[in-house]
Amino acid sequence: HRYYGDSLPFGEDSFTDTNLVYLTVEQALADMARFLYAIPTILQCSSGCNSCQSVLFGGSYGGMLAAWFRVKYPHLSKGALAASAPVDTYLGENRAEMFRNATFHVYKRYGDSGHNISCDGFLSEGLKSILHLSKSEQGRKLISTHLKTCNNVKDSSDAEKTEFYVLGALATLAMLDYPYPTTFVAPLPANPVKYACEQARKELYSENDVDIALLKALNTAINVFVNSTKSLKCHNISLEIVGSPQHKLQSSSKGLGDITRVWNYQACTQMILEPLTSEGLGFAIERDDQVAEVVKNCRSRYPGLVADVDWLKESFGNGCQMARNTRNIIFSDGEKDPWRVGGVPSNAKQISRDGSVVHIYIEGAAHHQDLRSANALDSKSLARARMLEIAEIKKWLTEDCENI
Repeated sequence: HRYYGDSLPFGEDSFTDTNLVYLTVEQALADMARFLYAIPTILQCSSGCNSCQSVLFGGSYGGMLAAWFRVKYPHLSKGALAASAPVDTYLGENRAEMFRNATFHVYKRYGDSGHNISCDGFLSEGLKSILHLSKSEQGRKLISTHLKTCNNVKDSSDAEKTEFYVLGALATLAMLDYPYPTTFVAPLPANPVKYACEQARKELYSENDVDIALLKALNTAINVFVNSTKSLKCHNISLEIVGSPQHKLQSSSKGLGDITRVWNYQACTQMILEPLTSEGLGFAIERDDQVAEVVKNCRSRYPGLVADVDWLKESFGNGCQMARNTRNIIFSDGEKDPWRVGGVPSNAKQISRDGSVVHIYIEGAAHHQDLRSANALDSKSLARARMLEIAEIKKWLTEDCENI
């Protein structure tokens, strides 16, 4: 993908405001189209419908691209597996509240082990307390002290940034709740949600002041994710894209290690509900009433930027429209992934004109876990999902040319 990793179209100058204009979904899709179109020549195989066949696989944003590619260039692939691909995350659909609820569902079901105090309950209350406490100077001091922000929380805008930072960390930890240790985004233990809840619950029992206890519990929980290496000294809320504009971001360094500037540029221009958060490690969906401020913040960080918040929906349609007007796409969503709320309808197969667009809901699975190697700790639902995916893909690869 252009602008990520070593794919830098302008070398070290790729991240300037002028050169970032070529970082778009349509350009990324066109890059893949050019590559797949050249496959017969590269591999010296026939370009007929049953030779040089390509199936697309993608997870998260990669899954979105795979699905959108099927809309834009259906003739260049046989089908796509779009895992954890929130292609229906648009304004006016109450996605932010759904996303929050899906996040705390994970902490409720997978974070408790017979405790009287539910993990989702005290983390949710802690998140609410940030905005409540921010109304007084003493409350803001408590937030700064016990959530260990790099700069003091001075006003409601700072509190909004802090709340979004915490939500992003909790949501991303939920989506990464694999049953085995991973280093996918950050070094995490097996079942990190359960571990975070266990550690956070200790703060509740050791502190008498309710507000302080909730803030300490939040701090402990999010640090399982954002400070897994123990190297983070404080939480930098200044980079959050919600709240009042503060400053222009500096250019990102070369490589995939720091994607803050490039990803937030994409969020600002075309994917307004999917900004980076939490030290550039997490993601969250802002509320519709926060979007205007986010756009203002985007223009402050990227001078000359044009935010086209409706372009994706106009170009590819919502989840229902994609299911009805495309073919040969598997959409999969894991129960533990909050981004499942932006997926296609669960009855996609019935909506699909020929039944070739399907949605698979995977109980007990995390973010695009079906694309990871099989593991003895995988849920039974995940094992079944992989079998269904293989069966569907085999159908695509054996269908007659006249059906394409």
